[in-house]
Amino acid sequence: RTRRSAPRRTMPPAAACAPLRDPPVKRTAHDVSRRRGFEAPFGPTFIGTVAAFLLLSSTHYALYVPCVHWVWFTAASALLCVAVLSWLFVALYNPVDPYCRANAQTTDEGLKYCNHCACYTSKHARTRHCYDCRKCVQGFDHHCVYLQTCIGKNNYPVFFTLITSVWLWCVLVAALDVFLAIPASYAPFAQPLNYCTANPRSAGWYIALLSLHALVCVGAFVVVSSLLLFHVIICLKGQTTYEWLVEDIQKKRTERAEGVKPLRMRIDEWREKMAAALATKFARSSSAVSTTRAGSKASAGEVKQTQPTSTEQVAINMKR
Repeated sequence: RTRRSAPRRTMPPAAACAPLRDPPVKRTAHDVSRRRGFEAPFGPTFIGTVAAFLLLSSTHYALYVPCVHWVWFTAASALLCVAVLSWLFVALYNPVDPYCRANAQTTDEGLKYCNHCACYTSKHARTRHCYDCRKCVQGFDHHCVYLQTCIGKNNYPVFFTLITSVWLWCVLVAALDVFLAIPASYAPFAQPLNYCTANPRSAGWYIALLSLHALVCVGAFVVVSSLLLFHVIICLKGQTTYEWLVEDIQKKRTERAEGVKPLRMRIDEWREKMAAALATKFARSSSAVSTTRAGSKASAGEVKQTQPTSTEQVAINMKR
């Protein structure tokens, strides 16, 4: 009998021995979107806003706590607490559309489809897609670069409370800075309002710091005032920021089509006309001044020529 060689056993490839893995799950639009304002990456405007807010609030307490009675900064502290709480709510709240959050893929209930989110969203007319946050927002108003989040239907009242409280805080702190910088000699009822101003050693630099803090608060007041005034106007008109921008763009396009010049061009033309008129007027006045000067010089020369010299006058008198 001849032995039959047993077939050699070959090891299966490593890929065959690897455990089976589940296919990768496709991430939805809600998974890749920015959910909150405190998520990275942080924009330079957001970082600047946080730095300015921390600087103003910290210097406010650094200047007030050691030198002023606590009653003077109670109202400012209350407004600051309202502003901080409103800011935290707006920054931590996710205003995404509920259908976009659920990645709805049905056409029931009259939903509308978003090509960017690849899902259906609510049929609300003001539901828009935010390209910065990469999600659909119900009642979309605008994307706030200062808070790095979207402002929609659900967080707009808190956002309005935030800018109102910050505006009131800037007004109150700037007024207190000016009021508490009064020297002790001019204080009412002969009582110093500020213990640091009563000390002659620290009065000078402390008043200078209060004045600088008041100037910074006035600058913040101007910025927040323009923002608050704009939102008051659109609230009275029943519009959102997005609708106002669309209306403004359409208005400019209509004016261009009709040949109406925009306001900036009209202001520039008015400036050029005023500059040309002022230049012409200045040239005329300078020429008139030079003419009068030349005439006065000529008349003075004629007077000198007609008047006799002193020797001639003596000779005339001797003849007489």
